Amino acid sequence: MELDFLACMLLMPENVRYKILAAVTLPVLSVFPICSLLLGMILCRQRERRVAEVALEEHRHLLDRERGLLRSLLNAIPDLIFVKNTAGEYVECNKAFAQQLGVSEKDVIGKTDQDFFSEEVVEKLRQEEQEILSSGKPVDKEERVQFPGQRERFMSTHKAVFRGLNGTLYGVAGIARDITETKRAEQERELLQAQLAQAQKIESVGQLAGGIAHDFNNMLAIILGQADLAELKLGNQERVAKAIAEIKNAAKRSSDLTQQLLAFARKQAIVPKVMDLNARVSGMVKMLRRVIGEDIDLKLVLGPDLWKVKMDSGQVDQILTNLCVNARDAIDGHGQIIIETQNVLLDEAWCAAHGQLPPGEYVAISVSDDGRGIDRETIEQIFEPFFTTKRQGEGTGLGLATVYGIVTQNQGYIDVVSRPGQGSIFKIYLPRTKESEDGRGSALEKRLSHGQGTILLVEDEQAVLSLTEEMLKELGYKVLSASSPKQVLELAANYSEPIHLLLTDVVMPESNGLALSKQLLKYRSEMKVLFMSGYTANVIAQHGILEEGVDLIEKPFTLQALSEKVRQVMG
Repeated sequence: MELDFLACMLLMPENVRYKILAAVTLPVLSVFPICSLLLGMILCRQRERRVAEVALEEHRHLLDRERGLLRSLLNAIPDLIFVKNTAGEYVECNKAFAQQLGVSEKDVIGKTDQDFFSEEVVEKLRQEEQEILSSGKPVDKEERVQFPGQRERFMSTHKAVFRGLNGTLYGVAGIARDITETKRAEQERELLQAQLAQAQKIESVGQLAGGIAHDFNNMLAIILGQADLAELKLGNQERVAKAIAEIKNAAKRSSDLTQQLLAFARKQAIVPKVMDLNARVSGMVKMLRRVIGEDIDLKLVLGPDLWKVKMDSGQVDQILTNLCVNARDAIDGHGQIIIETQNVLLDEAWCAAHGQLPPGEYVAISVSDDGRGIDRETIEQIFEPFFTTKRQGEGTGLGLATVYGIVTQNQGYIDVVSRPGQGSIFKIYLPRTKESEDGRGSALEKRLSHGQGTILLVEDEQAVLSLTEEMLKELGYKVLSASSPKQVLELAANYSEPIHLLLTDVVMPESNGLALSKQLLKYRSEMKVLFMSGYTANVIAQHGILEEGVDLIEKPFTLQALSEKVRQVMG
């Protein structure tokens, strides 16, 4: 009977059993003492097991929650995270890593590098990770990685041995950060720094050039002018005439050198005009062919319906001459030079990578050759003033620096593409202008233009004043000369006859040419004005002389140039 009671208790549902025992505990203990003891032990065991099961269930739930939080945390990290076992199989990764491979996270687990990368990359990774496992030392490095179906990326990677809490070796864990945009920004910054250094270098030499330009041009003006006057007086004295011709030639070359210095320094006084580059290039072909010689073929590829540009025509001539001479010198024996023009539309991405030009419409003119080509180191220095690869005496090192200065002065950009043995291409981008082309002819008479009339001459440099006065008298003009603004005002006030032209220096100690001309024009409104200066463009511009419609002749000038300019201004 006692056993029957025990069996009944064990077979009952747990909640029913506990209610019955709670109600009859004392009677049962007195009637069935042994059975009750056994039942109590069994029930205690069952209760302990139940408590353990509940605790285990709670731990499982907590573990699942922590795993979910860890997974969410890993997937929230933009860096690439992965874990491999010692066999090289992926046992864990985050969402960013799987996305770079182009698959889901579950498709990564159990796979190896061979499933995603080339053999070359697989071997490199295998050797690297074996070294980490054997040495136990972590690795930090920046590397290029070619992910499946993507362009190459720059990654900053950290890899280390992955161990359990008890020190058990599981494999290799890694984290990689995509630094492609950072690298690109660094490269752009380095490019801008190099461009800034180049600009500062050119600017420093430009300041030197501008500093000596005025005095140098005044001296050259005296040499050229006196040589012109002497040549007129000599007649047919052949030997002396030849010597004077050599003096003029040397002075003209020195003057050209000054203009080149001012050009690359972007300080050259210029007269921009709207022009068709195709027409300008075509007009220079004969001259360029004489420059490059008969062994080199010159070919033009002129783009149709070319847009107009606005720049000084003489600067276009300088660009083409310097680039063609440079191309000629790069060709050994027979070869070809191609001058090409075309319309181009530059977008923001191209402009940001090429000198920070504003996006828009440009006219491109390129000069290419099939010569020796240029190495990268030389290209980096090619526009520096006085840099040359030619032998001593064969070049000044100012040709390409001049081109660079002219292009920059006109808000353009020059690009060089070249490799040793594959020729070179110099391509210039000039901004399009939508102004209409000036139809007035620019050709001047090639002989001395004599005239008549009275010219009021102002020049503070006594030697230049005397020379210019003599040159004007030689051309048939009556000259009233003064060495200061104060003196010329008194001279003009006391002169009762008409004064047809004021020829004045721009910068003088007491005043400047523009202010002087305004004073004189108040009571001599019929008088024309011609300015002259040997200063750089930025100095002249400060005095308002480079404004449109203002006439200027640059020092040094020849007798012919003076005669033509005076005749043009006086009409």
